[in-house]
Amino acid sequence: MSDELMVSDTYRQHIEQLAEGDIDETISNSDMEHAIVLVSRIIKGAQNYVHILCENMNSVATSRAEYLVAIELFLSGDRNRKMKILFADYNKNSFNKSKVATLLKKYKEQVEMKRLKKHIKVHSNNSPINWTVCDDKSYRLETDPKKYRALGNFNDPVLAKSLNNKFEKLFCDDSKTQLLTA
Repeated sequence: MSDELMVSDTYRQHIEQLAEGDIDETISNSDMEHAIVLVSRIIKGAQNYVHILCENMNSVATSRAEYLVAIELFLSGDRNRKMKILFADYNKNSFNKSKVATLLKKYKEQVEMKRLKKHIKVHSNNSPINWTVCDDKSYRLETDPKKYRALGNFNDPVLAKSLNNKFEKLFCDDSKTQLLTA
């Protein structure tokens, strides 16, 4: 299978218009290809920080070129930009073999990673929740990790700040997290 994503030009154009216009509109995505387009564009638009709460970053999605390019553009754009990643299900051997790990090692001064010491229940069905939040403004909030279903927005400071506050509370709680090295 090619690294090219099978996403319609209409979807890409819509995402680009929302991002460029700084439009407060909640977008849903229902599959991996749309997820990659949405989260990559959210990261591409970040100016200061990207915070990611995820299971393990060992999925097909995090090895796709579009996602990796977005991360590299963000981190290479300014040495003051920061990325924090909080893993719910971290496996050092698997992660270290991934394309995203190789990329993040190039920017270890800008990237801080931690893992949760134990699983936190975040849904009534006990499935994890993943999110990416940038600059207290944009986010992609995944509600079904197995199917990559999520909601996103390029200009919703209220929800973005709320997600970031929850992220920071978890990330900074040493009783719940363990520092990892890139």
